Amino acid sequence: MDARRLFDVGAGVRAGGAGHGDGQGALGNFAGVFAGDIVQAKKPAPDIYNYAADTLGLSHRDCVVVEDSRNGLLAATAAGMKCVITTNGLTEREDFTEAALVVDSLGDPGVPARIVANRSAAQPAGVVTVADLEAIVGAPVA
Repeated sequence: MDARRLFDVGAGVRAGGAGHGDGQGALGNFAGVFAGDIVQAKKPAPDIYNYAADTLGLSHRDCVVVEDSRNGLLAATAAGMKCVITTNGLTEREDFTEAALVVDSLGDPGVPARIVANRSAAQPAGVVTVADLEAIVGAPVA
């Protein structure tokens, strides 16, 4: 598995929307960008995650989704994918029982991630890393 082949799925992300200079910007680092408006059923339906993985030719069990809400978590798990939750002020009290890892952020230098719950083999030390995502994928989907 190549954990560096990442993709972002979000209702507010559009290809070319973050371009700088070359028209790609940070989007050039992703294998694909998929917005919720390209599928009929919205989260908590798994359609957007199924579409993204299938389009990229990825096994669903080899995908880790980073989400911030229960609906996103339900969509990811319904697609057979592991999920990391980053909480926010609107979602921090939601039930994230199915998540492999729940953190208050992915972490930044000087602002470490706080682990809320960890049901995975990941061992983040202040920052959620690619190695942590690989550890999460290595565990069987619940």
